[in-house]
Amino acid sequence: MKYLIKVLLISLLVFNFSSCTKDEEVSAESKTDILVSTPWVINSADFAVFRIYTKGDAGSLYDASKISLTFKKDGTITATDQSGVAISGTWAFSADETKITLPPGLPFTEVVVDGISKTNFDINVPAFTYAVLGTSQTGKLTVKMVPKA
Repeated sequence: MKYLIKVLLISLLVFNFSSCTKDEEVSAESKTDILVSTPWVINSADFAVFRIYTKGDAGSLYDASKISLTFKKDGTITATDQSGVAISGTWAFSADETKITLPPGLPFTEVVVDGISKTNFDINVPAFTYAVLGTSQTGKLTVKMVPKA
């Protein structure tokens, strides 16, 4: 019986150690590397409590289907507006990579980065002015972007 217990304990130990491998190291791409890896298009946009755009929804309050942002590693950006007109300029991360400065000519020149990965780029503009139902309102604009297909 003692022999059986020893064999079981040794088997459990061997199994336990063999199943524990060093965690695979995840590629630590910088936010810049992710940002410049693809053009980004708007998946959804919310202004204050209103959903103003959802990709593919013909009933959206605003048509953002042509808007895209293409960031380049050299600090240049090409932004395409809702009319399909391209605006070029420069962009830069803040030192802590929580904000992005954008070129003049866009509706806002700074955005706050809420999250970024290979599948999403979430930003907000804390004090954005938007014309809602014929009046100008100021509130938080939250934009969720995805890689351009």
